[in-house]
Amino acid sequence: MKKFFVSFLSVILTLQFMSSCDLVDSDDDNDRDDIELKLKDFIKINNASYKKGTFPLSTSYESLSDVSVEQNEDGTVTLLISKDDYFVKYFIGVKNVEGYYVFTPQNSVKSRKPRHDIVGVFKSAVRKSKKKIDDEDEFDEDEYFIIPLNVGSEVKDDFEIIISGETRDGEITEPYEATINVENRQSEEHSVSISLVMWDEDGRKYSWKMYDLDYDTEGRLNYLSMDQEMMDDEYDYGYSKMYIKYSPLNIKIEEYSEEDGLYEVSFNNISQNAAGYIEKAMLNTPDGKGEVEFYYDSDGHLLSVDFLGLGDMPSLYKFNWSEGNLISWSAEYDGEPDLKCYYSYGNQANKKNQLTVSTIMTDPFSFGLYHSGLFGKLSKNMVNYVKFDDGEDEYDYDYNENEWNISYNFNSDGTINSETLSSYDEGDLVKNTYVYSY
Repeated sequence: MKKFFVSFLSVILTLQFMSSCDLVDSDDDNDRDDIELKLKDFIKINNASYKKGTFPLSTSYESLSDVSVEQNEDGTVTLLISKDDYFVKYFIGVKNVEGYYVFTPQNSVKSRKPRHDIVGVFKSAVRKSKKKIDDEDEFDEDEYFIIPLNVGSEVKDDFEIIISGETRDGEITEPYEATINVENRQSEEHSVSISLVMWDEDGRKYSWKMYDLDYDTEGRLNYLSMDQEMMDDEYDYGYSKMYIKYSPLNIKIEEYSEEDGLYEVSFNNISQNAAGYIEKAMLNTPDGKGEVEFYYDSDGHLLSVDFLGLGDMPSLYKFNWSEGNLISWSAEYDGEPDLKCYYSYGNQANKKNQLTVSTIMTDPFSFGLYHSGLFGKLSKNMVNYVKFDDGEDEYDYDYNENEWNISYNFNSDGTINSETLSSYDEGDLVKNTYVYSY
């Protein structure tokens, strides 16, 4: 079973060396327009808890002074709230719709004395905040809670969201209101292709497609594939594919090679917490099946994974976090760490939670599954360095194939245009560039 977790990475590393030379509710969709929509049909927030009942009424004339709702060019919606330890929690809902979400901050970066703004005064501050947020040179992401809002595909008309804060004194502010323009959000399935691009000594360009990614109308990953047949005939044809279905949730991963045939694992009987993150699942493999349990911290970050009843699987995964970023993970076999991976980050925010070549290659669950967003909040910044230790001695190429520096070029909408992985071969700098097509 260890093969499942390292074989994919081994193939990728070998090829790279050569190249250098929220879940949808299970309601009936029939006559959906005639059914009154619920809050979760409008928005879902992974890092907040859902509460039944009416939106909390304001108990003071105070208001939130630094909040903004951003409708991005790709149709996604992001809520930005200034970190302020005067507020202990925030309420987020949809106007005239039953239910609301509670977002509870864990760490704030500044404090102040209570304010007594009158209703509506904060709107000018919101406009100033919006200007600051739009100015990339001035906007400091560490000063804000960045909360993605998943807008439901069933919503046909514009709607208003409302946000209030609860102070340390138990007072609830007047709600801030913002209109979500449904026409601006993404409403179609979309795909991403990632290709390795190289140039020979004569300047001729060569390109090999490495990955295909498909997303549904809510921006969720539902398919990822890799074609392992590249430029060298000594490698057998093979592929890796991952399928994610959301209603009901189940996951299947296939690995095929001419030498080993088809190897398939799947997750089903999945249970999730209020944020939509997987807590328990049944893992099915050719060697047997067993239960897997996932544990998270109060911020929604994955801390550990226990495999129960599968002797050949890692007995335990451990994850370490710092300042909102995953800095390392390890997989233990028989109580001893075996697979280990370390990450470093730059200042570039990971606003779109994009799957990258470097994160796919070093995914702890193999082949991008962890970064699907089903296993807790992802890192807030883009990875700029990776070091992977697979515990094997067989890769002796006098080449540092397990360690990369990473850089990106971005499109105007914030999506990745290209990603470059740099390493060293006998002291010579080697770069591999991957181009993203949308």
